[in-house]
This record gives sequence, C-alpha cells and structure tokens, in this order.
Amino acid sequence: SSSSSSSSARRPPAAAMDYNRSSFFGGHAPAAAANQAASAASRSVGPAGEDMSGYAWFRADVNRQMAHEILDDRPVGTFLVRPSSQPACLALSHKDEEYGVGHMLLRYHNTPTRRGYSRENEPDTYASVVDVLHSLPLRF
Repeated sequence: SSSSSSSSARRPPAAAMDYNRSSFFGGHAPAAAANQAASAASRSVGPAGEDMSGYAWFRADVNRQMAHEILDDRPVGTFLVRPSSQPACLALSHKDEEYGVGHMLLRYHNTPTRRGYSRENEPDTYASVVDVLHSLPLRF
C-alpha cells in the first residue's frame, strides 16, 4: 500500500492526462485471455451501478500487479481505475513522483447520511469517480 493519505502537500504531476482520450495508454494493454475478458465485461459496472466501460482510464481486466507493470515506466501523473478486491470499492493506481506506483481505494458509501465516493478513509464524499479524480493532483 504505497499511497499517500495527504495529497495536498504533493506537487502536480509533470504529465497531463486526458481521461476521455481513447489512446490513453498509447495502444498498450496487456493481453487478456478470453475468460478474463468475459469476467472484465461483468466487472465494468462500478459500485454505484454506473457503467464504467466508456472511460479509457477504467480497466476492468487489470489487477494490482498488472497495474504496477503498466504504470511502472509511464510518466508521473499517469493513472488507471480498476476493480478492487474489497467490496464497494474501486482502486486508483497511479504513477507518483514520490512513491513510484501507488494504489488508493475509492470507497463507495450508500447510507442515509453519506452517498458517493471517498478517497481511502477520508471524510470528503464525491458524487462520482470522475469527481474524485478531479479532486486529486492529476492533470486532465
């Protein structure tokens, strides 16, 4: 778990990332077996029921180790969002200047007093994953 709970002290990344661009990873993607692809399609729905498949930065077919391999040689600021092994969570994997490749939980809350996503265990709640991403020191 090499992530930072305080993003306010970190500098913005050097590389600007466009989270809607189809060439987000420059055409690079690890080859997935047919059964992984079928499983990935079923996991393209976020914890709030939203369809994540339309976002180039969402990778249903990637686990933590694969994310590390994808991001290791990428510029600072590159990121992807993937399913988490924890219930009601997604994982943000990102290239960070200080930590290298880091991973952060994006928790979904659905209670009468709190509905939306939060970063790790922070108190701020965001309406969508996109809102969480915009709250981080990533350039779009």
